Amino acid sequence: MLVATADENLTPLPPSPAGRGGWRRSLSRFWRSLSPGHLLLVLLFGLIVIAPLLQPGYFWGAHDARHDVYFIFEYDQSVRDGIWFPRWGPDWAFGYGYPFWIVYGPLATFFGELFHHFGGLGFEASVKAVLGLSILACGLAMYGFVRSWLGRNAGLVAAVAYMAIPYHLVDVYVRAAMAESVALVFLPLALWGFRETVRRPRLLAILAAAAAYAAIMWTSNLVALVFTPGLALYVLALLFWRVRDGRGTMDGDRWQAIGGRVLRLALAPAIAFALGLGLSAAFFIPALLEQGYINQSQWFGAYYDPFQHFVYFNQLFNPAWGFGISQPGPNDVAQGALSYQLGAAATLFSLIALVGAARFGRTRRREIWFWGAWAAASIFLTLGISAPAWRYVPLVPFAQFPWRYLMLAILPLSILPGVLVADADGGFAWQRADGGFAWQRAKGGFAWQMAASPGRERLRLAKGKGRLRLADGGFAWQRAASPGKGQRAASPGRGWLRLADGGFAWQTANGKWQMAIRNPQSAIRNPQSAIRNPRWPALLLSTLLLLSSYSYLKVEIREPTPEQGPVSYAALMRFQRTSDEMTGVTAWVDPIPHWSPMADLWVAGEEVTTRVDYAQAPQNETLAVNAQEMGSAHDLVWYFAKDPGQSIVFNRFWYPGWTAYLLDNEGGKPVRELPVERENGPLARVVVPAPPGEGYLLLRFEDTPLRAAARGITWGTLVIIAVVALIQVGRRARKDRLQRGG
Repeated sequence: MLVATADENLTPLPPSPAGRGGWRRSLSRFWRSLSPGHLLLVLLFGLIVIAPLLQPGYFWGAHDARHDVYFIFEYDQSVRDGIWFPRWGPDWAFGYGYPFWIVYGPLATFFGELFHHFGGLGFEASVKAVLGLSILACGLAMYGFVRSWLGRNAGLVAAVAYMAIPYHLVDVYVRAAMAESVALVFLPLALWGFRETVRRPRLLAILAAAAAYAAIMWTSNLVALVFTPGLALYVLALLFWRVRDGRGTMDGDRWQAIGGRVLRLALAPAIAFALGLGLSAAFFIPALLEQGYINQSQWFGAYYDPFQHFVYFNQLFNPAWGFGISQPGPNDVAQGALSYQLGAAATLFSLIALVGAARFGRTRRREIWFWGAWAAASIFLTLGISAPAWRYVPLVPFAQFPWRYLMLAILPLSILPGVLVADADGGFAWQRADGGFAWQRAKGGFAWQMAASPGRERLRLAKGKGRLRLADGGFAWQRAASPGKGQRAASPGRGWLRLADGGFAWQTANGKWQMAIRNPQSAIRNPQSAIRNPRWPALLLSTLLLLSSYSYLKVEIREPTPEQGPVSYAALMRFQRTSDEMTGVTAWVDPIPHWSPMADLWVAGEEVTTRVDYAQAPQNETLAVNAQEMGSAHDLVWYFAKDPGQSIVFNRFWYPGWTAYLLDNEGGKPVRELPVERENGPLARVVVPAPPGEGYLLLRFEDTPLRAAARGITWGTLVIIAVVALIQVGRRARKDRLQRGG
């Protein structure tokens, strides 16, 4: 064993090849750190959870199963016209149309359309594919987040808990809530990304956090509104802890130093949040500013009154399982309504984890307790005692139903069971097949590694304060009795190492490792004990979590009723007639229609070839109209108008964005823009005054200046990200070339 005393000169070691390989090497290290074996276990457990979706048939009776199918059906109508980012749903409201994709996050439906359009799956199978893959992706996302600060075994347990926890199964198998199920994938990813922006701020963390948050916005604006306050509190807590931990190292005026540190630490998460908003601006800005153009009366009050749907405390632990909808009163679960249970195993393991959190160091202990507080707050908002919050606190009522806050509760109820098998404070232990090894004492004693191959492994030092890449045959050692002030590595890109009394290690500017060991008598005496934390406790906990929910892994496969399918325009019309909440209308429509001339044609098995209301066109020498083409968001007609004052009425609800053009000939270029008016009647349809003479008129739904500006913000954000990423890659490449040349 190499031993260096305090009086010996520092011995330079061979150059480290850490810079070689660039991004490919970094990705390879990241993949190894994720542990492919644990990832495989997550997927295997996930396959058990999604097994009910693999059977033939479709669960037409699930709450939103019909909605999901017809969301993709309508999205597909736009894609057939070459519109991959639609705003207008052409056949909602019995064919009058509705700006559905302005107010409803399209990402989950977009995924379903990919399976249908490119994969050739039917609409029902596409829904099942999205729901099944969302469960697997949820497991992988939660594994990544929890592994990053509690270790691989904890990540495995948390992943299984997140996939199999009862409310998640309710979302998929009872409610078929496709958008919310997909949004659950991005919640752990957002938490992971924003945590990294505080703990280890770097470009990759900022971009990952921004992308995850934007994905939540694109998937479900409801989930985004409910989740954002909790995410903000989490980031603020992480910032507060970082500032508090660093107070002893600051010089000068205390408050000035604290303020400067806060600004520095808050910069990365603030940039990530801003980029996330920028990436989702094309959706959320119109959705926010145009909500006044939508008739929302059918979605509030009556059945949707949140004060009728508070969860009773005993229902949180009631193991009954049903497929019905939420009903007022304490007996709806017993009568077959959906379950509101937290999950017996997840709750028990979470409570044990909170009680045992004292065994961890301060850094992880307080974060564990934060998640306990998150769970308590989320559960509180489902209960009747939270009525004042629903009445007076902004954003809380956007959840619509109090039990929807269980989507937030399942985050800590999945994370906390993983604490029971978390790695000990200070890092991790493993053994390499080629003979090198690393070992660390559980309670912050010391960390030590012999690298059999140059630069092959990284070692997380005691207390988790830094990393070292060792050269061939080198040793690194640190006592962790008390944290020191820290010292930056001279070599660019090598991070920094927080020192402890009794030992230190650093790297010189020319890329060579130097090392000094003090008090070598404290070195490892039994290196054969350098093995991984055992995996079997994690497997046991994961199995228990899955078994506790196993009886709920079922779905009601049934044939569609005439009001549901087979999927067609006629079935869509019948579906809307039996589901009032499906009939979304604009703010100027009153009363809400319950049928239409287009619905009559579809139900009769005929094709709708135009949205022109011929009842308003006399078809004589005064006004004659002949439909030429109809698409999901446009109509092309030939017309003849003898005198001024003639108008063409279209069976489409008026909404900002409808634009009319006079063309030079059929399929020709626009000659001039024509005014578009709103019908002064209960349907508030599109009316286009026809100029005297004959010609071709094109009516098309386009982006307003507001929507165009929002889309421009999103494209501008993408350009900024691309430019910054290219600059970073270029700098990394130049650095690698310089290191190889040196």
